[in-house]
Amino acid sequence: EGHHPPIAIVMPCKGLRARSLDNWRSVLASCYPGRTEFIFVVESDKDRAVEGIQQLKREQPDKTIKLVVAGLTWHCTQKIANLLEGLDSCSSDIQYVLFLDDDILLHPGTALTLV
Repeated sequence: EGHHPPIAIVMPCKGLRARSLDNWRSVLASCYPGRTEFIFVVESDKDRAVEGIQQLKREQPDKTIKLVVAGLTWHCTQKIANLLEGLDSCSSDIQYVLFLDDDILLHPGTALTLV
């Protein structure tokens, strides 16, 4: 096997919908063989997504799952602010960042194919 650089998957999240946990679990089930950080970004710690993200952290303690609270923005859209905050939250050795919407069901091989 070749070298697989460390990556981060950043997802701005808002709310907790019927399929949110299934979608997020599909992202966590990524078959990327290198180190992966999963960064979930919300506007506020009062967002309903927080309880779902905390549940995933308990279910999958072997994964590097970060919950980032971006805070309310006034200078751009909230989604862009969340993406930027997620990028800032990546570890310094991350070589690739994948930005994903939180409402997609991800194929397990997507990250490997993109990197």
